[in-house]
Amino acid sequence: FILAGDAAVRITARYVRLDSIGLIFSSISYMGAAALRGSGNMRTPMLIFAVVAALNAAASTLLVFGAGPIPALGIDGIVLGTVVARTTGGVLMTITLARGISGLQLKPSELCVVDHTVRRILSVGIPAALDGLAMWGGHFVFLTIIGRFGQTAFAAHTIGIRVEALTYLPAVAWAAAAATVIGQSLGAGLRERARRAGHEASLQCSLLGLVITLAFYFGADPIYRAMHNNPAVIAIGVPAFQFLALFQIPLIIGIVYVGGLRGAGDTKVPMWITLFTTFAVR
Repeated sequence: FILAGDAAVRITARYVRLDSIGLIFSSISYMGAAALRGSGNMRTPMLIFAVVAALNAAASTLLVFGAGPIPALGIDGIVLGTVVARTTGGVLMTITLARGISGLQLKPSELCVVDHTVRRILSVGIPAALDGLAMWGGHFVFLTIIGRFGQTAFAAHTIGIRVEALTYLPAVAWAAAAATVIGQSLGAGLRERARRAGHEASLQCSLLGLVITLAFYFGADPIYRAMHNNPAVIAIGVPAFQFLALFQIPLIIGIVYVGGLRGAGDTKVPMWITLFTTFAVR
């Protein structure tokens, strides 16, 4: 509905319906990855998600363009390739945990509801879920505003957000590392070590953010020219992207410290921060 075109609505609705098929397997992958990262194992989730990413690219390309007996499915091929990749990731994660790794093992006999465990998970999970809902709900509202300015502005905005992933994806990785070390340190009663871990993760990632800031600011024009051949999109996007570049370090600091708070079991403060910054400020 953002671009207010009947064709866009039909394509988007069909895409979302097909995409929903793989969400249960994505949930399994993300929950398993969180458990492994909490145990200090970052490598196994990385390998599984690397397989998912490679399979996603290969399957989507094959299904979009077709080859041999496989017909060309166009846009449907993109989302079906994603579903295949997500399903594979969920299966791989389940097999890995069932075999046992890093002191964790998925046992059918333990797949039961335990009252005190449910309460503890919900006390942390509900604020985190509301945090995510508020963030993505705010993004959707913001996209509808951008969409009112037409497809040129929307294309420029989309490119900027996609390229900005070079900032927030590493920040999410450092946040996961901070959450793991902080959680383990607090569990061992080492509060000072937990505090230092949060600050160190923020400092390390901010140094990367400085490089990204310079690259975004001075490389805005070639970045947009590489991503789009419409001069109007480039004219709108470059100045806005240069302005965006100035806020990469604050973005990193926010992501890393929120991850650290979650590792300490505090999901309420990040939720209130997200609600305020998304709906009151943005």
